Amino acid sequence: MVNGDVVPCCLDNNGDIVLGNILIDELDNILSSERSLKILNGFKNGVLVEDLCKRCGFINKRITQKF
Repeated sequence: MVNGDVVPCCLDNNGDIVLGNILIDELDNILSSERSLKILNGFKNGVLVEDLCKRCGFINKRITQKF
């Protein structure tokens, strides 16, 4: 985001899932945070852990296209 907040998805234009702030912390630390890893592991296991992801229609399009 313009204020340095890091979100996991370009569709999160409201900054609902802030993982950290790049102006304060290193990207490696942000990406290895508990919340980031939960999201990543959820995707790997076919589980949407964030409410925004659960409401997103994009994932349904990706599943039908079989990545």
